[in-house]
Amino acid sequence: MFRDRKEQTSIAKEVDKTMIKDGGDFLEKGYHIERSVFEDAEISKIRKISKEFFKDGGGFVSDGGYAKPDWIKESSLSEIVKIWNSKKIGDIISRLMGEPVKFIGHNDLHLNRSVGWHKDRLNNDARVFEINSPWDSVGGETMKIYKVNFYLQDHENNNDGLIIRESSHKVENMTEGEIKIIHPKLGDIVIFDQRITHKAHYSGGYDRFLICMGYGVENDFFHQFKQGTEFRQNKQNGVHNNAQNI
Repeated sequence: MFRDRKEQTSIAKEVDKTMIKDGGDFLEKGYHIERSVFEDAEISKIRKISKEFFKDGGGFVSDGGYAKPDWIKESSLSEIVKIWNSKKIGDIISRLMGEPVKFIGHNDLHLNRSVGWHKDRLNNDARVFEINSPWDSVGGETMKIYKVNFYLQDHENNNDGLIIRESSHKVENMTEGEIKIIHPKLGDIVIFDQRITHKAHYSGGYDRFLICMGYGVENDFFHQFKQGTEFRQNKQNGVHNNAQNI
């Protein structure tokens, strides 16, 4: 049944109101759950490919589990890339935030990792690329970089989803903010400001797969983090980094 133009306009306005509310909540709390982005069959396929990848020796031991930075460049994982790209995740974030975002190069595939409290900023050797603090304002521009966590299993009834300190993206310290456990259902994605204080917990007894991808509004902060991320991922993967890029 076709809707008339008046009804379509009304629906569009309601959608706009929802996105404005979600965007406002995101700016305040630092995270958002986008429901039912992936279908069950797609998730089963991604899990199968990911499991085979790690079983065949892909990635490396990390934080009690396994990790593969820059996984999108692996030919054996190309089917996952196709499924991911079909979801137009960048468009979802752009609608949520009300401005265009681009893929920033950050992409990790994880299995059974537990990681303590941290913020996703450049660390160790990659810190040299962080010219401005993530909490600076430069020429009216601020850091607007967002991470997407896609869990390949349901976390509605356990505490192994994302654990955050709500609204902690606004401060540099890692002690402020009420602790919240996010419970994404199968097929959901969790979008969060990468400056938020967060951690990961794996309770054991099953395989906990996670895909993490980064997007951002293009400005100086974007380019600094992109360069540092590419440096970090190359180093983790044993790829030579050109010192002239620093």
